[in-house]
Amino acid sequence: MAKNGAKKRGAARGGDGANVANSLTTINTVLGEESSGVYSHANSKKNGKRFEWKDGFYLDLTKLPGPQLMGKDLVKPIFQVGKGANFVHRCLMDGEWTFGTEFVELAKKAFCYSTGQETESIHFRLTLTGAMRTVHLHILESLHRDHHRLLHLHVLKQFMFIGHGDFDTVLMDGISTEFGDQVGVAGIYRHTLTSVIDAALRSTNANYFPPHILERLHIDWDLDLHELHYYGFTETEAGSSSSIGVGKDNNDRRKWDIFALDYSVPEALVTVAEEDAKADYRRVFRSLFGLRTVEHHLNSTWRASATLQHTLHSMAQQNGLTVRTSQSYANTIALLRQIAMTQQAMVHFVVNLKSYIMFEVQEGGWKQVVQDIA
Repeated sequence: MAKNGAKKRGAARGGDGANVANSLTTINTVLGEESSGVYSHANSKKNGKRFEWKDGFYLDLTKLPGPQLMGKDLVKPIFQVGKGANFVHRCLMDGEWTFGTEFVELAKKAFCYSTGQETESIHFRLTLTGAMRTVHLHILESLHRDHHRLLHLHVLKQFMFIGHGDFDTVLMDGISTEFGDQVGVAGIYRHTLTSVIDAALRSTNANYFPPHILERLHIDWDLDLHELHYYGFTETEAGSSSSIGVGKDNNDRRKWDIFALDYSVPEALVTVAEEDAKADYRRVFRSLFGLRTVEHHLNSTWRASATLQHTLHSMAQQNGLTVRTSQSYANTIALLRQIAMTQQAMVHFVVNLKSYIMFEVQEGGWKQVVQDIA
């Protein structure tokens, strides 16, 4: 009886030999040594974003060996496997990586020993699920080990979120010294700002970052349409940051309004830092840079008021003036004291707001990111 049952199952499978052959061909093509993402081609129509994970690939159903065998529940796993293999080979530049012959042969063996179309589909689905897990795990390990994902994210946080204290302070002082109280964009050039950034990098502990990291940090213009024509740029050449514009009249804009930092992540990390995410980074930078600019102006005002008060005190001593003998001098001292109190309240608010953003928001969020990645 057992032998007869086995013969019937064999006869049934033999009658469906074409389906079995097509399925085995699919397994070999998707998971074999030639697994070059044959089902997941880079979508060149997505604005030239070659390796965008979300919209950069599509599934060519005409190249499936047995489309009549592929239920809708199997199309997505096949696409994910092909997309992952394509991403590994083309973006991670790991052309020698494969799923391994042992994995493929084990999948074929499990498929061939299945009984009936239902179990064939189950084994096929389990094979694809294992392949998805394998390729995604390899991508994550490669991004972490070979492409330094965590380091690049840390650099983005430090520079785009104004978290590198001494560098930010030296950069502010350098820009203020270089351009003074200049109004408008005339005379502000990319190479001048680049030299200010290089000087700030060399003179602070930001210099301890690897050279291949620092060379990715560069100037990003924040220009309106009038300023684009002044520099000879088109709106497209200026990039998406041109739409952030601080003001419409370029005569009212200062050096702080057009300056922005940007960091070019490697192509392998576009899955983490996509264009939408980079636009968010720019918006956060503009807000935090504006806060640091206010703090810089307040510090400059404190220095000026301290110098003025010291000068007035020296002149009063030389001329024998006191608050009792001179009403004008008493009014001036009272006014300077009121200015100092107002300034101190503003500094207190700005510093506390900055500390809250840096330590409560940024560092807490960064700790959560590291835990999620680990």
